[in-house]
Order: sequence, then C-alpha cells, then structure tokens
Amino acid sequence: MELAKRIAQRTGVVIPHETTLDAKALSAWIDANNMASSAQMEWITKLVGDGKIKPPKGYPDNVSASTAKAVLDRAFGKKAGTASKKGRR
Repeated sequence: MELAKRIAQRTGVVIPHETTLDAKALSAWIDANNMASSAQMEWITKLVGDGKIKPPKGYPDNVSASTAKAVLDRAFGKKAGTASKKGRR
C-alpha cells in the first residue's frame, strides 16, 4: 500500500477506493501506474539510439517500471529472478 501511495503522490493519480480493498487489484494498479525512473529511461534511450535494443512498449513516454527493468536486465545480461551481487561477500 505504501508503494501505491508514493506512486499516487508522485503522479497525481488517485487510487480508487475499491482498489485498496483487493491485493490483486492494488498490484495491478501499481503495475499500471509505476513508470520507469529517469535513470532507466536514460539507459533505454541510449540503447535504442545506438540500435542495441528495439523500443519497448510505451516508448518513449509511457514505459512501465517492470518493462524497463526487464529490458535493461536483458540488455545487460542479467538472468531474470537472480539477486544482485551487491552486498554479498
């Protein structure tokens, strides 16, 4: 719920009351309203401009955070579902 509140505050989009009552609906709302960060979009724009990737769904103005993550993970060779090595010894 906190993530949804932060997204709503950042985007100005109101979370429908009925959405807050159902976990699946809230998750779908988050996925639909959580857009790629500026850092993600900078990388995507560079990779598209260099011809290294095809423009993802929603490019250039409405790329979701989950799409951006998947595109960048593929572009940089990270396997889906693997944890970051950051913090490991």
